[in-house]
Amino acid sequence: MVWKAVCVVACLVGASGLCACSTTTTGAGPRDGGTTSGGDAGGPPIGATCTTSATCDVAGGACSNAMFADGPLFPTAICLQDGCQAPAAGELALCGTTANPGLCASITSTQTICFPLCVVSAAGAVTGCLANDVCQLLGTSEDPTTLAPELIGQCQPGCTADAQCPSGSSCDTYQGNCVATVTPQTEAFGAPCDPATDTGCACIGPSGGSVGFCSSACVTGGTCPAFGALPAAGTDGGADADAGTAPPLPFVCSAQLGGLNALDAGVYLATQPAGLDGYCFPACDTASDCAFYGSGATCTPDPAGGTHLGICSLTQ
Repeated sequence: MVWKAVCVVACLVGASGLCACSTTTTGAGPRDGGTTSGGDAGGPPIGATCTTSATCDVAGGACSNAMFADGPLFPTAICLQDGCQAPAAGELALCGTTANPGLCASITSTQTICFPLCVVSAAGAVTGCLANDVCQLLGTSEDPTTLAPELIGQCQPGCTADAQCPSGSSCDTYQGNCVATVTPQTEAFGAPCDPATDTGCACIGPSGGSVGFCSSACVTGGTCPAFGALPAAGTDGGADADAGTAPPLPFVCSAQLGGLNALDAGVYLATQPAGLDGYCFPACDTASDCAFYGSGATCTPDPAGGTHLGICSLTQ
């Protein structure tokens, strides 16, 4: 079997540093096992709920509620593997156990974490993650039993409200993480921003570019903030967004499936499944719908657009 690993997510690395993408390439590796690391002696495996790291039955096992400096991040504490074989450039790397596989993500130059594997079938069924977590798509594979094509990814935090988070933490809805202290956004949703330097919002834009827009993490099937809305307790740094002009169509939550649909990957999803990790983008029918963000903005086909063609994307 062959994994076709492709970066399909607009990665915005927030305080948690959890987002990790691969570049378009082909790497060998079966989804149904291959070489994985860690033991399996009957305790909670990767992806199972836990209370302490001592209960996680995997080499390097750690309970998510004790792993991150900013807070628990995951709405429900789960076993992760702190340390795994980092993927080669442009490839995906299995970790965990054959029965409970994960994907290894490079968080920093010295830290890797094995997150639970999640799968989206060719019919759009999403499996592998607990409630209030989301599946961050990273590439394509094959079902080990039927050989049918499928999408694969890793489970990430996906809170949308404080009530979903453990006691003592709150939901940073602009990142989807449960944190001890929410850092207020200081720029209005949808405002133009510089992705290279802007720290006042979750700024989406091309790598190396200077024009982007203030966005928000979201869960597919959910909604996005209204254009120009200011986050609670923030101050208005988004004057451009409040100047009376705006994209003509609303923002929609996209997992950027259009990128996978455009590949010869064997999977084409005309409707975006719920429960995927996404970011908010303006919907569009033509490039003119994206002109608010300058000449580098274009309209990219994407099922997140619903009745519209797709979403506005930005190029350098």
